[in-house]
Amino acid sequence: MDRVLITGNLGYNGVWVTRILKDAGYQIIGFDCDYYQSVFFDYECFRPKVQLLKDIRRINEKDIDGVYAIVHLAALSNDATGELDPELTFEINKRATVRLAQLARKRGIKRFIYASSCSVYGICDSESCANEKTMLEPLTAYAKAKVDAEAELIRLQDKSFNVTIMRNATMHGLSPKLRLDLVVNNLCAYAKVYDKVKILSDGTPWRPLLSVVDFAQAVLVLLQNEPHHNIYNVGFNAENYQIKTLGEVISEITGAKLEINRDKTPDERSYRVDFSRFESEFPEFRIKLPVRDSIAELMEGYRRYGLTKDDFLGPKYFRIRTLKELFAKGVLNSKFEKG
Repeated sequence: MDRVLITGNLGYNGVWVTRILKDAGYQIIGFDCDYYQSVFFDYECFRPKVQLLKDIRRINEKDIDGVYAIVHLAALSNDATGELDPELTFEINKRATVRLAQLARKRGIKRFIYASSCSVYGICDSESCANEKTMLEPLTAYAKAKVDAEAELIRLQDKSFNVTIMRNATMHGLSPKLRLDLVVNNLCAYAKVYDKVKILSDGTPWRPLLSVVDFAQAVLVLLQNEPHHNIYNVGFNAENYQIKTLGEVISEITGAKLEINRDKTPDERSYRVDFSRFESEFPEFRIKLPVRDSIAELMEGYRRYGLTKDDFLGPKYFRIRTLKELFAKGVLNSKFEKG
């Protein structure tokens, strides 16, 4: 079976991509600098056959020898983390991405699948849904770096080097490399710890949502098929939610009281997304874990694995808090490099 290199394989969604592709018979090489070492539950079955612990900025041709495809997930993830140092966000999320793709094309690698984000749409008319042709309005360094990387990657495509860009919905769900800085996971964790669903904004912004399991299945679908397009919104049309509606669903399922700060200025980022292209081209892609089921699974997982107040308030499961702690301890230098 083909060898696949997964960058960022030790991250929140990377462990699931590793497991799904491994279960499908692919030989997986993991490539990750392993910033985020806290584990919520055992992840032995999520490990690749080969693991390289290395900064994506330092990848070389030898690391990708014999690889058929690269699934590129490695990045400084989320908007808040990207603002720690916008220039370094561009260095890691754009320039390192483009360099990796250039190396891949040079080495004759056939497929390059890039994890972008629906955050590239920034702010959209709430009456319409953004499709792949919608004008991009990135509002943060994270989203702007994604937009720039997408453009450079498409320029690299030729007859022997296929580039596929996944503009992914906001992810949710249990993972051994848990994140609590994602909206569904965060609201559910607050409900577990405080018995409240607390929305800090007025709740009007829209977000498209996608479970980590379904994201991993989408990667598998792309590897097993010949895509007709370079860019796909990845998610499900039925899974666009206003934050306040999401809060109501969590409150209904958990019994926790809902609190919405209706006087707060709404978050600028708001986008509903049209996923029809992916759904129509790959009809075998069916939702496995809709938001409602994921909420129930999260709450059960938080109970089973003992999520605590200290976990919610501490750095372990929040990307920006973890990085700040690593800076404070001298584990990372000012360029996000391990000392």
